[in-house]
Amino acid sequence: MKRLLITMILMATLVSSVGLQAQEQDFDYDSYQPSSLPNIINDQKDTFFPNDQVVDHTIDANPSKYIINCIFTKDLREINPNKIEFIQIWGKTLGHPEFANLYKYEFQVRQGGKDYWIPIQDPLLPYMGNELKIGQQFDLYIILAGTVKDEWVFLATEFSTK
Repeated sequence: MKRLLITMILMATLVSSVGLQAQEQDFDYDSYQPSSLPNIINDQKDTFFPNDQVVDHTIDANPSKYIINCIFTKDLREINPNKIEFIQIWGKTLGHPEFANLYKYEFQVRQGGKDYWIPIQDPLLPYMGNELKIGQQFDLYIILAGTVKDEWVFLATEFSTK
């Protein structure tokens, strides 16, 4: 029988200082650092997978925020139950259990020739559908929330077509 192992990664700042963008009136674009999904994964793999060890959940209690440039595919699907459970645990860990209610779907983006599925806040879906075309490049604001087994969990909080 597998034991559920939740690894808490505590960074330098307090959990309460994490700004959940869905709860704020003003989106803090400047708090997101430019990067790419391959670079983020490469830079963070030793933190989330020390000695290549895979655990059921790894939660980042002080998540990093990134802005990535990617290609819109318009592919959308419901978030799988394991990832939904992770988002619920993550929200509770941060003291915002209601945050998980914002995420029901994930969409596929392409970056560097590879496809990634990223959960998106439900209120953003109609805007993305209206403003983005298949194959269009756009900026996506994401939070690295952690991992579920060997799958990275990035949460989309905003987008920009510039």
